[in-house]
Amino acid sequence: MHEYFLLERHSAYQIVIHCCGMLEWWTRAAILGLEVKRDRDAEFVATGTVAQLTARADDVRTRFLADLADIDPSAALKGDPAPNYRETPIGESAGGVLMHVFEELAQHHGHLDLTRDLVLAARRGQ
Repeated sequence: MHEYFLLERHSAYQIVIHCCGMLEWWTRAAILGLEVKRDRDAEFVATGTVAQLTARADDVRTRFLADLADIDPSAALKGDPAPNYRETPIGESAGGVLMHVFEELAQHHGHLDLTRDLVLAARRGQ
């Protein structure tokens, strides 16, 4: 199990950075049609401090809460979803995208829980 912690990929930091990128892209680019610069591959190798991560998450959360005022769940998307989502319920409306975002955040919350459990187990020598 300890070999897992030597891997640089998929740390809790990277999971949170990925969630920020995912939330911004789907809500701002796909729903609202705004330009979002995202390097998805870089999210999975991101590093930084707790202060940087907290600032990024706070910024994304603040913008998301402000953007909600401009999102009509029944409205068509102003942006273009990823090609494999165009002909699915996710690509049909802002509500479909919001459900997808919720699903992704819930899934990645589980990944964070597992990561925490593995780190704590390693610290206890299990």
